[in-house]
Amino acid sequence: MKFRPYDILVKKTSDKDIITFKLKSSDTIKHLKAMIQCVEGVPVERQTLVYNGKVLDRDNETLAACNVESWSTVHAIFCSEKINPKVDGVSIHVKVPGWGPVLVDIKPWFTGREIKAVTESVVGFGLDDFVVSHGEEFVEDCTRISECNLNKNLRFTLLPVGNRFPIIARGCGWEELISVSELDTVRDLKEIAGKFAEVQLDKQWLFHGGHMVYLDDDEKTLGFYHVNKRSTIWVFGSSSKLSIKMPQVGETIALSIYKVSSIMDIKQYICEKMGIPCTSQKLFYKGQLLDEAECLKTYNMERNCVVYAVFRCGDQAEEVEETSLTFRKTQRNSKEYMVRHSHFQEPERKPDPKPVYDEDSFEIKFSSSHTIFDVKVIVECMLDLPISDQQPYCHDEMLKDWEVISDCNVTNWYFSSSPLTIYVRTPDVTALGLPAKSSDIIDDVWIPTPMIEEVNGQPCLFLDGTRLMGTKTLAQYGIQSGADLLLDCLVQINVTGPDGTITKADVNPSHIIKAVKEKIEEKCGIPYGIQSLTYGDEELDDNMTIGQYEALFGSLWALRWKFSRSSWSFFWPSYNALHC
Repeated sequence: MKFRPYDILVKKTSDKDIITFKLKSSDTIKHLKAMIQCVEGVPVERQTLVYNGKVLDRDNETLAACNVESWSTVHAIFCSEKINPKVDGVSIHVKVPGWGPVLVDIKPWFTGREIKAVTESVVGFGLDDFVVSHGEEFVEDCTRISECNLNKNLRFTLLPVGNRFPIIARGCGWEELISVSELDTVRDLKEIAGKFAEVQLDKQWLFHGGHMVYLDDDEKTLGFYHVNKRSTIWVFGSSSKLSIKMPQVGETIALSIYKVSSIMDIKQYICEKMGIPCTSQKLFYKGQLLDEAECLKTYNMERNCVVYAVFRCGDQAEEVEETSLTFRKTQRNSKEYMVRHSHFQEPERKPDPKPVYDEDSFEIKFSSSHTIFDVKVIVECMLDLPISDQQPYCHDEMLKDWEVISDCNVTNWYFSSSPLTIYVRTPDVTALGLPAKSSDIIDDVWIPTPMIEEVNGQPCLFLDGTRLMGTKTLAQYGIQSGADLLLDCLVQINVTGPDGTITKADVNPSHIIKAVKEKIEEKCGIPYGIQSLTYGDEELDDNMTIGQYEALFGSLWALRWKFSRSSWSFFWPSYNALHC
């Protein structure tokens, strides 16, 4: 007897996606699970299938035996490895408005979401706008039945979510009016807020109203926290930015990591911004050529990391790493490297999430189609040695950027140092022109002793309000001849965030309070509008400088940085003021 194939629909409870499979009535439940595994990658033993309120537990039963007919919808529930899906279940009655009680099979590990899915398989319409209740308690979508205090004498009921109302959500530099319900969970609100804040769900902290009530449980409803019409929700959380440096263009563009998940996403973003096809782009991170088929997690990309983009005309052939250059310094403190070529076969390139290299000796792997410019980019993104300071040679002949590695023999790689004139000033002194080199580290910049002695405290150099770290070079900060630097004392604000993490913000006495709040917003994700700097119970003026308040109060030690009624952070100078 021949069985004609027919279509059935499989609806995933995890994301509501529907997949169509062509099967025969003689196919078994196990066969259907195997087909789902091929598409979704979920092992057969982690799948629970539901049809018409019944859990299809017997893998060897046929679709015909389970009455699964053409165009039937089977609901697929996927569970984690911590759960035994074979555990015995029970049958319960679920009351659906306008339908009456429905008998369905459930397992102890089912959540509110799964109860709705099993019930939906009977009634035939979506139940996303309903919430499961048992007695006087709600069973949230992410709450397991085993975690609830069940009463066998009470039946489950599906209740409509009810009327939605507007609330105000505020974050770092944004404010939005969004629609919610009292039955929405904190997690639901975070998912909505994340689109505006560009902050991942697990990096958000929500506070409610003027009393700054912390919404500390993702599974609790907004009604539990008394969120109602026109409530204000403050969204804390610092977005993770990804900078894309384009040396050929001379520009750097930024995007939120929240908006991308793969290397291809980055290429598509560049294409939208610059009009350069994805096939004409090469992306590098920490010396590695990025595979567009991989996700960001593969390369362990950190917060505020920098990706380098190099562009070529026409479509690029598939890159296979078959060449390597080994760089080794001729002497310990030398700026010259000897370069050695190697060839190898690597059929499958596996990304290294934590590449290891040092400045004295390192190796670069690439394809033979790479140019000298590509290698310069790789060296800069590995060691922060600027492209403009790199000079590759073949014996005595300097190589051009457009030359292909396979066509030239690199023997030496020099790092030159461009002479600069930088201007350093103190708050009370006219800027003084000083000689320097692009390779000088900040600590080695020569500054006259009288200028240093004018600084009350730990002297530091600042560029446009940003502290320059002593171990980095002028070139790494992009400092060119004619740059204007401020010499002032370092003041640190140690900000304790909602999760207890302490972040240091480096400022100087010339910063006005408003500028410091903006810096804290950028570094810590605490919105500007919720911050205040206090002396006792008095809030300080945003337009006054830190130095002015030091002169007024005689010391900075009594100042406190406040961002909610329950959490304080310390304004902590790194020096002893003369007036103490």
